[in-house]
Amino acid sequence: SLRFTTDGGRTAGNAAQQTHVDFHAIWIDPNDPERVVLGNDGGISISYDQGGNFAFPNTFAIGQFYAISFDMARPYNVCGGLQDNYTWCGPSRKARGNITNHDWFSVSGGDGFVTQQDPRDPNIVYSESQGGRIGRSNLANGERESFGFPDWREGYREIQDSIALLWPDKTQPMPTEYGARIAELQERATADSSNLQLRFNWNTPFFLSPHDADVVYAASNLVMKSTNQGDDLVAISPDLSRKDEEKIRISTTTTGGITPDVTGAETFATIVSLAESPVRQGLLYAGTDDGNVWMSPDDGESWENVTSELDGLVPDGTYVSRIEPSSHKADRVYITFDNHRRGDFTPYVLVSENAGNDFRSIASNLPTGKPDFAHVIREDPVNEDLLFVGTDVGAYMSMDRGQSWQPFMNGLPTAPVHDLKIHPRDGDLIAGTHGRSIWIVNITLLQQLDESIMEADLHLFEPAPAFHFGTSPTGGEFTAQAYFQAGSPTYGANIRYWLGERADEDVEIVIQDAQGETVRTLNGSGRQGLNSTAWNLRGESVALPRSPSEVRDSIATEVRLAVVVDSLEAAGVDKEDIDEAVESLRTPAQGGSFNFGGGGGGGGAVVGSPWVDRPAEGRATSGGGGGRGGEASLEQDILRLVRGDTGGRRRRRGGGTLFPTRSEPAAMAEPGSYTVILKIGDQTFTQPLQVDRSATAPAG
Repeated sequence: SLRFTTDGGRTAGNAAQQTHVDFHAIWIDPNDPERVVLGNDGGISISYDQGGNFAFPNTFAIGQFYAISFDMARPYNVCGGLQDNYTWCGPSRKARGNITNHDWFSVSGGDGFVTQQDPRDPNIVYSESQGGRIGRSNLANGERESFGFPDWREGYREIQDSIALLWPDKTQPMPTEYGARIAELQERATADSSNLQLRFNWNTPFFLSPHDADVVYAASNLVMKSTNQGDDLVAISPDLSRKDEEKIRISTTTTGGITPDVTGAETFATIVSLAESPVRQGLLYAGTDDGNVWMSPDDGESWENVTSELDGLVPDGTYVSRIEPSSHKADRVYITFDNHRRGDFTPYVLVSENAGNDFRSIASNLPTGKPDFAHVIREDPVNEDLLFVGTDVGAYMSMDRGQSWQPFMNGLPTAPVHDLKIHPRDGDLIAGTHGRSIWIVNITLLQQLDESIMEADLHLFEPAPAFHFGTSPTGGEFTAQAYFQAGSPTYGANIRYWLGERADEDVEIVIQDAQGETVRTLNGSGRQGLNSTAWNLRGESVALPRSPSEVRDSIATEVRLAVVVDSLEAAGVDKEDIDEAVESLRTPAQGGSFNFGGGGGGGGAVVGSPWVDRPAEGRATSGGGGGRGGEASLEQDILRLVRGDTGGRRRRRGGGTLFPTRSEPAAMAEPGSYTVILKIGDQTFTQPLQVDRSATAPAG
């Protein structure tokens, strides 16, 4: 808590009310004691009147996510749990505009951890707070149901009822003829109550079965299973921890010394990683915070402790940070271990090809010597050779199943990557960082890469499925610069191709429907390297003939343009630059990119754009005259001179081209199968493209 006093401590009151709780830092400006900056679990709060009022600049991405998940909506939504900041959900993209704080909403409170989303219904979200408080939310109506865990008390009562039938009056001696049976029941009651003493980790693992979304698995020190969306959980394992009684007692009753610190975050001897093979139903794995790894081949009927197979590969007792059963081979399983709590920052990354009968390290050339311990490993569901690892400093990628690794952080801030997910339909890698929020990058190119493609001079990649969709409007008020916004991917199909060297000939991209009819023709870039062109899922627009007045105006524009070009050349402007500017005004260009995003803009700038220190100000220019500020480009100068604009607050006419045209709106592409054709000279490459339509798509 934080307290304030104005009389030297004789009286005190609560300070910084209605800001986020759990204060960590406070700074009072030595030159202006009215200015106070407070650091807490939610970020920072700033006061300009010595704590009387605080402002919360929620404008930069510093979310501390423990775990993330996705659904199968179009577009899909992402959910995740944050350190002492609830569980939140939001869209992965929007049809129009940037993603802002308006688009995100809280699902449940407390410290947020694991989330799961029903793949059949985006309104059903599972979330938890600390210590196993798991529940299921229905976003459509606001209902929430908490999980009911096995409780020894009900079984204990039933046994006591059986004893009461044999010994109805305990004020009387026990009937000798039932002595043996009563003793047996008492022993069973004691054992059952002991076996169902549940210890939950602060960050409790649970998941929906990849084979049946109604089946939920969760873990304390036992593994539990429900066949009806988290209701009626039953234990399907014994205590899988090492059951160190002294450590359990200290972690749950006495840790913290003089002032006990037993919030639940300290609870030890618990299961912290839990998974089921997506290939073989009922093949389960569990890992504990005290270093045990278990395998069940029969959905919990039996369990095999495979911890001894880790000898020589991982220090004994190391925290099992993630278990990742393969999507390609039933007996293949990847595991990461985190030993930083004992001063060991080594990234331990292992694989077994036989369901845990033996393991080998695939840490290979992952960096060491810094906080490089591994939080998560993720196998690509399309390309079995493609792996991703999240460590405490970033993300790494392997294209040869762990033989070698390379950083995969283009645009991703240096931050702990606590979770990684890969969307199976859209081919997006989603990174949940503990300090810089959630980042998304499309990896469909990497999923398709092999040695032949890497050696090719030219290759057209298969595009990810595209779909028509709409999004509901959010926000809209004037916000100035204190506003968070992140760019959304370009609407439509992203068509990408590789050129080993610059193309001297025109690059043409043709979209054909299933009948072979051309729907759209696009111009592509011929530059060396990776190129990207977006198709907006519409056909060709039909240009309308110019009206008599438009013909008249275009003739006058051509005459003025010739005069402007001559005058610019006479003023010493490079002719090649002039020709390029004129061409861009006649035919605006397209572009594309491939990375996680950028490093965050200044003030209200879009995350991913270059940093702007003073975004509210344009660059000053000579002869101001009340204009909009900022240095004009050559295209803008030509446009202004041709149109006869002389400065001042003049309304722009006709948009940003020299010869505005009118056209019939292009028709939306119907859902179905399409073919993308890349033409460069006499070379032709094709790939299939699937176009779908979401329930939110506009009519036309």
